[in-house]
Amino acid sequence: MFPTRQKIFLFTSLVLVVMSIAFVLIFSQRSDDGALSQTSIPPAATSTAPADNTQNLKTYRNEEWGFEFRYPVDWEVKENVYGNAVIKFNLVMQPIYMAHFPDPVSIDVLPSDWIEGVHKNFEADGIEPLEVLVDGVKGVKYEHLEEFYYIDYFLPLGDDVIVIGSKKEYENTLNQIIPTFRFLK
Repeated sequence: MFPTRQKIFLFTSLVLVVMSIAFVLIFSQRSDDGALSQTSIPPAATSTAPADNTQNLKTYRNEEWGFEFRYPVDWEVKENVYGNAVIKFNLVMQPIYMAHFPDPVSIDVLPSDWIEGVHKNFEADGIEPLEVLVDGVKGVKYEHLEEFYYIDYFLPLGDDVIVIGSKKEYENTLNQIIPTFRFLK
């Protein structure tokens, strides 16, 4: 038989091996935006109908600021998480299972005159805007590097500007939100 020290060592080693295998299996199934990926079984027959990409999305609606969008069901939305003298409204979205800093996806409502300064700073840094159309509204998109690589959409909202932004690693989630973003008329 094994002495007590060897039994403890073997038991501890076995537990560590099992935990390592579980860790690898769990985190190897995560997609690039941090969400758990699902393995899918190919359908028996192919369909010519377009896929419904909104099936696993929830709707956020804000009557006060006049917009809505869809976002992943395994994410949460928090309003007015941070405040300062410039931001009129903000919300952040992040996966339910994990907190992030800075927030993976955010929406801010800011005064137009303040945003003009942001545009000038981007221009001075050589960051070119890309014209975009979101729900029929013309805006611009910037991709820029600060402490993280960001993607920001700037869209007019009355006398203000709405900025929808994300860290680059959450671009897939941002690409689910932008096509579903609607201005309430």
